[in-house]
Amino acid sequence: MAGHLVEGPWAAALSDFCGRTVRLVRCDRVGGTRTAHPATLITDGSLDLLAHHLGAGNVDGRRFRMLIELEGGGAHEEDTWISGRIGLGETVLQISAAVPRCAITTQDPDTGDRDLDTLRTIIAYRGLTEDRDIDFGVYGEVERPGRIRLGDSVAVLTAVPEAAAG
Repeated sequence: MAGHLVEGPWAAALSDFCGRTVRLVRCDRVGGTRTAHPATLITDGSLDLLAHHLGAGNVDGRRFRMLIELEGGGAHEEDTWISGRIGLGETVLQISAAVPRCAITTQDPDTGDRDLDTLRTIIAYRGLTEDRDIDFGVYGEVERPGRIRLGDSVAVLTAVPEAAAG
């Protein structure tokens, strides 16, 4: 990908923290290194249900590295938007697919220590997909760019008929 080194003290500070040389690179195009799926979304309801199944007080959404966390959503409500469109702030997103998860979700986002068995827990209550993926959250493609602000609501613009949704 095309990019340039970021000047300033940040790389040195991160290098000290990591114990190895770190260089920060800013991508020269919107979307960074991603060629598809520039947005990811999850509802707090999905995180709450996972916490319930884990027997944990809560699950820090940062472990899933989602771009957008939505408050007030039902558990896995975002799955019902796949193949549909939503409005969020000034933005319109086409919700294209579920996000397959990896082992990094088992690690505390502050320490990097493995602390929650997120993958086995998701499999236990949601199962695996046909492709043996462990889905949690959804991808969104930007149909209309715009600002998203804290507190903006989600509007389902194009719903998927239940028979087609799965």
